[in-house]
Amino acid sequence: MTSIASPARRALWVLATVCAVVIVTAFVMVLSRPSPASLPAGSPQAAVQAYTVAYLNGDWDEVRAHSSQPGDRACNDFGVDGQPGVDLLSVTENGDRATVHIRLTDTYLGGPFSIAQGAYDDLFELERVDGHWKVTTAPWSFSLCTAEELGY
Repeated sequence: MTSIASPARRALWVLATVCAVVIVTAFVMVLSRPSPASLPAGSPQAAVQAYTVAYLNGDWDEVRAHSSQPGDRACNDFGVDGQPGVDLLSVTENGDRATVHIRLTDTYLGGPFSIAQGAYDDLFELERVDGHWKVTTAPWSFSLCTAEELGY
């Protein structure tokens, strides 16, 4: 007489093995993905990266360290849809002035199962101040506002 437990036990072991292989493969893929390109230290694009990362993290002291704009904090809170993606497209330097062309990608929640993306290009303008690149003009979504402009 044969037992039904033996095929069921075998199927359970096969399923557990497949799950383990999938988990290990996913873990290896996450660890082996390439890191973002390293930007040249002291470059306009590195200054824009430091500015945008600090802006998105709400580190206003760090934002002001990379900016010569008047203002204290964000004019834009990015609403409920989250933070935009920022892609560097090009950089133009002309002496102590530079323009960094970026693409901003926003995600919009349109309904219970609806997610849409929109992208647009914009510019950061910078100037070299005491040997460091400072943002002089930022896209509207990364602009600084004074307390007076914010109604404080």
